[in-house]
Amino acid sequence: MGNDAVDLLFSGGEFIRLQTRRIDTKHTHGTGCTLSSAIACRLALGDSVEDAARAAKDYITEAIANAYAVGGGNGPVGHLTSLYRKAGMS
Repeated sequence: MGNDAVDLLFSGGEFIRLQTRRIDTKHTHGTGCTLSSAIACRLALGDSVEDAARAAKDYITEAIANAYAVGGGNGPVGHLTSLYRKAGMS
């Protein structure tokens, strides 16, 4: 594995590379559902497909960086990280 986490978005007849830093963790439970929900939410707010995907990629990257180590398996991503930060709780 490299240092980057890369997703490809196909939109408007072209491939768009979405690249962020790779986070070394096993606590990635819920990443797919979270990413797709974040894209849908951004689209509902009126973002373009590319902007929605980029915002969702940034969101899931932050959630993975702040994942929880609970139980014996892969822990869940930290969905509320930005809200905790805004509230002064992180």
